[in-house]
Amino acid sequence: MSIATGTSYAQLFDNFEFDLFKPKRGVFSAKARLPTQTELLDMQKSRAQLVKQLQASVSVKMTGAPKIKGTIQVEFPERLRLKAGFLGLSELGVDVGSNDELFWIWVKASSSEQPEVMYYAEHGDYDRSTLRLSIPLDPKWLLDGLGLSQFSAQDRHVGPFARPDGKIELMTEKQSPAGLQRVVTLFDAKSLVIVQQALYNSEDKLVAYMNSSDHQAVNTNGRSIDVPKKIKIVVVEGNGETAGMTIQLGRISLDPLYGDPQKMWSLPRADGVPKVNLASELSVPPTELNIKAGNSGWKFQD
Repeated sequence: MSIATGTSYAQLFDNFEFDLFKPKRGVFSAKARLPTQTELLDMQKSRAQLVKQLQASVSVKMTGAPKIKGTIQVEFPERLRLKAGFLGLSELGVDVGSNDELFWIWVKASSSEQPEVMYYAEHGDYDRSTLRLSIPLDPKWLLDGLGLSQFSAQDRHVGPFARPDGKIELMTEKQSPAGLQRVVTLFDAKSLVIVQQALYNSEDKLVAYMNSSDHQAVNTNGRSIDVPKKIKIVVVEGNGETAGMTIQLGRISLDPLYGDPQKMWSLPRADGVPKVNLASELSVPPTELNIKAGNSGWKFQD
């Protein structure tokens, strides 16, 4: 039975000695129990529905590149805009965005090693592309890193399971045009916030993982919700080498955003800049993937 229509929130949180809006730091009480799948997903849904928009200052450190600084703006569930650059100048950095139809990554800092270029793709086409099979470049991953995404009822979920390291594990089988994918989500057992997600492709090979840490309580509509101040995204290449980026959020605000929505969430014109469609090559039909319940073999990665 869904806690939204059956068990009251008060009853549920009495069991956990945990309140969604006033989290108690510390350990579970002696009467604590592992949440059911419905309870865990409903709590995540309630947490996500509280937040409509987010903005913060950011510093971004990518593999092999100096740190850049800027801002991030989010309108859940699909819209994102991250502008960052050297010395805080967006003209010398990157512009990453996502709206309901497409996403883009505009690399503005030009050099002999990295000429200026804009990568883009429509969400549906990218999900079916050859590149998507091995590299999760979609900025939606950054949205997921904020820990405020919801779990789709269309996906197959297995768990949750209590782990020896004190975390709670949930496995999700996601059907996509690129094939079946597996996502292993780890929750902190004390606060039930998401601390890591690992993505496996249709061949059950790890292709990326993301850590969310340094959670901070932020007020919205008179309530408090935990938001991570540090997000680390790591891509695992075919040869086993890794590359990624770490995003550090400064002051976080959940107040309504200011600015022209049409301009904020639209693909920039970028006149004269070479443009590359990441979904120019479509993938082969999806294959099958089996989940081994309770035995993901995934270890928490720093």
